[in-house]
Amino acid sequence: MRGGLRTEGSGRRVGAVHTDSGNVSITDLTGGAEVDTDSGDITMDGAGGVVRVVADSGEIRADRLLSGDVQVSVDSGDVALAFVTAPTAVDAQSQSGDVTVTVPRVNGGYRVRAATDSGRRTVTVDEAATAGAHSIVATTDSGDVTVGY
Repeated sequence: MRGGLRTEGSGRRVGAVHTDSGNVSITDLTGGAEVDTDSGDITMDGAGGVVRVVADSGEIRADRLLSGDVQVSVDSGDVALAFVTAPTAVDAQSQSGDVTVTVPRVNGGYRVRAATDSGRRTVTVDEAATAGAHSIVATTDSGDVTVGY
């Protein structure tokens, strides 16, 4: 598919979306989403359920996330994820670009693995959890990594 895709709705599942080029916008879909694009920005607002996003190039931005299970990967581009409920598992990766994960406070803290080969690492969440229900992986080869409240 070429061009953009915009979808809105409460409680519906997008299913699998693939684009060769063009932007993808998903709003208020709490049933989960799987998005794969070669080139283009991906924005989500209010997504829930299991979220999987893969992109070759483009920015990935998700606000008001309700999902407990999110995996995001981009070869070239920034990743910004903002959660309103505490996620169970987050895996956010970029080869070249900044990675930012913003989460709410949670009792017991988060288990965090945040790393960059070339850039700044900033973690301001409580990293007290050695095991438990809340884990965050945020990595980039080239760019800054930020995990905070």
